[in-house]
Amino acid sequence: MLNINLDNEMEKLIQLCETPIEEELFSKIIKFVIKSSFFFNTDIESKCYKLTILREVNIDIETLEEKYSEIEWGEYIYLGVRIDYSGYYEKEFTRYIEIIPQYKFIYKVDDDIYGLPIKNKELRLDFGVFLKDYRTDKLIKKFCIECDGYEYHSSQDKISNDNSRDMLLITEGDFHTIRYLGTQINRMNTGEIDTLLDALFIEKTKEFDYNFYNKGLDYTIDERGIKWYITKNK
Repeated sequence: MLNINLDNEMEKLIQLCETPIEEELFSKIIKFVIKSSFFFNTDIESKCYKLTILREVNIDIETLEEKYSEIEWGEYIYLGVRIDYSGYYEKEFTRYIEIIPQYKFIYKVDDDIYGLPIKNKELRLDFGVFLKDYRTDKLIKKFCIECDGYEYHSSQDKISNDNSRDMLLITEGDFHTIRYLGTQINRMNTGEIDTLLDALFIEKTKEFDYNFYNKGLDYTIDERGIKWYITKNK
């Protein structure tokens, strides 16, 4: 992994996406986090981010997928980004997300006759997002972000197919799907990107945490990333 400090590798990250609208969303998320990182401070009332590029060295060119076929031995393969996060009043990084464009989700299909899971099938997610604990790397929650063009996804058949796909992602992979139309992504401002990141990090509102923080309460976070408030020890 490599800490990002300039925009010069943005193009390599954006090339991981398949469509222009995916590129637009990924670009807006990265730029928002980079800009927010410049204002990092220890103020307990602030949310803080740190962006890291996820990449690995190519050590076996023969096993690479076709999309990486022109990468030479020893070159970097870009996979996505990691965003470390410190929420309101947390004072330190507590969790992070990994965002992987064109994530390959493999699941098993039961045999029609014998009912045995003998066949692997694949779904390509526009973005696979994985929320993890900062200290233990334990997986907390999985998300799928889908970028839908209106013309292609507006018919009843397409809506029905999307609903079936979302259900399959929950039952087979425990992925929670977030969908955006292309027009929504094109019009997205920084406030809406902030709201998306709040959802991915399971962040409560500032006012909610502020009230509890000032009423002498503390909290623990369970394995799902949910805060449970308790009385502070005196």
